[in-house]
Amino acid sequence: MNMLTRLLLVIAHPDDEAMFFVPAIRTVAAIPNSQLHLLCLSNGNADGLGLIREQELSKSAEALGFHRVQCVNTPELQDGMQTVWPLTKVSQIVQTYAEQAGLLTSEMQSPSRLIVLTFDERGVSGHPNHIAVSRGVSQWLSQLDKSTVRSANALAADIYLFHLVSAPLYLKYYGKFTYGLWSSFWRGPTQGLTTDVAVALPDAPIAADSAMRLHSSQWVWFRKLSVVFSIYSHVSPLKLRWRSGVSRSRIGR
Repeated sequence: MNMLTRLLLVIAHPDDEAMFFVPAIRTVAAIPNSQLHLLCLSNGNADGLGLIREQELSKSAEALGFHRVQCVNTPELQDGMQTVWPLTKVSQIVQTYAEQAGLLTSEMQSPSRLIVLTFDERGVSGHPNHIAVSRGVSQWLSQLDKSTVRSANALAADIYLFHLVSAPLYLKYYGKFTYGLWSSFWRGPTQGLTTDVAVALPDAPIAADSAMRLHSSQWVWFRKLSVVFSIYSHVSPLKLRWRSGVSRSRIGR
């Protein structure tokens, strides 16, 4: 029996999945017996287009192969460069979603793993909402780990937290030409769960373009250029930040 692999992608705004994570999404989708979950913590209502952007996210998620998508709209987590997102609220929402979606349980006692994917501590683009998502997800997993130790119960699934690494500006917009540089420092492309992974697929830029076009309210000139030239349309440089039952010191920084 193939191991069940679940992906939980946690993002801040509709279109983050298309702008930044497509190579990783498609890599996990290609793994046999995989399920893809997308949790977006705001509806991107900074310009009053929240309801439209929710619909666009659903279309993009379906095109990318997600089995379940949820877009959150709560007063504490509104889109904005000046908005401070409470990390406890982020953590609570992720925990609620994981419980409702059954991500912390194993189906029919079969082996399973949960890959949690989100931004790193710099937020890839530096957006404060991205950074809050990264910190809130880390807080959730830290609390989950402590509660598991206190209850002396093992989690039903092995859990891995991967961060999408923020590229320095001088590498960020060289598209596919920077993959060789990334793979010099990262072990990839691979589907293995090593500490540092770079995943790239030949059709990822086409998939990123197609998904981003479904966000028609956001499909403006600078995002069109970004999809073409950004390394994130070609490669997902990932770093393992946390694994259930393994201390952070053993994983490395």
